[in-house]
Amino acid sequence: MRRFTSTLGEVSIEEFGSILAVVLAVTFGWAAIAKLRDPVGTTNSMKQFGLPAPQATARALPLAELVVAGALLAAPSVGALAAATMLAFFTTFLADRYRRGLRPSCHCFGAARSTPLSRVDLARNVVLLAACVPVLWVDRLDTPIEWLALAGAIAALTIWLASRN
Repeated sequence: MRRFTSTLGEVSIEEFGSILAVVLAVTFGWAAIAKLRDPVGTTNSMKQFGLPAPQATARALPLAELVVAGALLAAPSVGALAAATMLAFFTTFLADRYRRGLRPSCHCFGAARSTPLSRVDLARNVVLLAACVPVLWVDRLDTPIEWLALAGAIAALTIWLASRN
């Protein structure tokens, strides 16, 4: 077990990852609930970003975020991979819009934080993405069926995302 020392004492990478899993779960849960509480604003944000089927996307995205939040608590490694996949997609998508000069309201955390897209949003996503890494050590995938299930889920998500464009 790898350990490192902090001002709070000695902490293992697994313990640190467990703390980050909870932080990420709260973040994804907060984002999901905020979007669900403001369906009109979420749908408008999806339209401003030029997403296909903005109403369906506005309903599906917070549900996916809730699933990721639950996975981070139930099976942290799987949840971290799902969170990292979503964050990589979000960050790439937002960076593309930012590069094109589009600055729609991010609405990432619903009406609580509905400001024009900025570098702060991109930086926040990069930090959250980095936070996923230590979580991977919390509970390792041990059996081939776990890896197969994970690979299948990532493949299905990738195919679904690709088919949406």
